Amino acid sequence: MRYFEKVVHAVSRILDVIARYALLMMMALVVVNIILRRTWIPILGTYEFVGFLMVIVIGFALAYCAVHKGHISIGFILERFSPRVQLITDIITGILAIALFAITTRQCCIYAGVLRDTGELSPTLHLVFYPILYALAACFLMLCLVLIVDLINTINKVIKL
Repeated sequence: MRYFEKVVHAVSRILDVIARYALLMMMALVVVNIILRRTWIPILGTYEFVGFLMVIVIGFALAYCAVHKGHISIGFILERFSPRVQLITDIITGILAIALFAITTRQCCIYAGVLRDTGELSPTLHLVFYPILYALAACFLMLCLVLIVDLINTINKVIKL
């Protein structure tokens, strides 16, 4: 189990680094576009590129954020209850989150397949964007793996109580 947890955390860290570089690229693109807009001509398709990069930034950072418990939680309400009730609540919300993101992963894959089969392209630059959806689905799958690791650790804590 520890090996699986280390692999999941390492992959989520790699995805987060990719998200950081995508954010850097997005900021550079916007700044360069603003400068070029004032001096010469704007970059064609900046809006589309920023949209694609935003999907990468948000999607690739999700798993790493979950590893470090960076999401909003209801801890201020639950801390009034006993540790056992807190852990049981964590188990229930973990199961629901895994189910939600597993469904989201599946639906992203289905939609990406539809876009691939229909040949859908972005409006301005005519780029295929189903690979971005497949990447997003992989990120949601990674988030599911992080949530599974957390769920197993929480169940182990309940057993120890």
